[in-house]
Amino acid sequence: MNEMTTEKKTLREAIGRRRSKLSPERVAQTSLVIQRKASELERTIGSAAACCYVALRNEVQTDKIMAGCWQRGQKVCVPAYSEEDGGYVLSWLGVGDELVAGRLGIGEPSQIVPAKIGDVDVVFIPGVAFDERCNRVGRGGGHYDRMLSSPAASRVFKIGLAFDFQVFAAVPTDADDVTMDVIVTEDRLLCR
Repeated sequence: MNEMTTEKKTLREAIGRRRSKLSPERVAQTSLVIQRKASELERTIGSAAACCYVALRNEVQTDKIMAGCWQRGQKVCVPAYSEEDGGYVLSWLGVGDELVAGRLGIGEPSQIVPAKIGDVDVVFIPGVAFDERCNRVGRGGGHYDRMLSSPAASRVFKIGLAFDFQVFAAVPTDADDVTMDVIVTEDRLLCR
């Protein structure tokens, strides 16, 4: 294991311990603040379609962001695991569409309706940790980095969502890590 991999692993473990101690009430209350701020961004309001993650229990929740997009008449897509593709793809999600537990226990549409990253204007991205220069450390699979480094994603506005304790002065990054355009926490908007 190289030094960068070790640093990221240590950071993931520390943040994982911290997030595991969050009460459901704290996650819900703080997520409401973050979702409101992210939904009020000009790029969010002006988008025709958004890509949004379906949150795990102790991540910043995204249900209000998706509901706001639908209310404004915007389309929403979410990541879904495709056995055929051997990785994550995007699938359109409509109001009331059924979500099932996917490969990693993450909610995804029961029926994949293919979407492409070039179809969206904004993407809401989870992360383990971020820094003040809008760098991101994910879970380690590289799914978002691969998707967002494609030429089709060049015009997509990238919004990282995090609890404030997940933001550091600097996080370990390498050449494959995609930088966010903005990070939204309950206390700050960074890199705007």
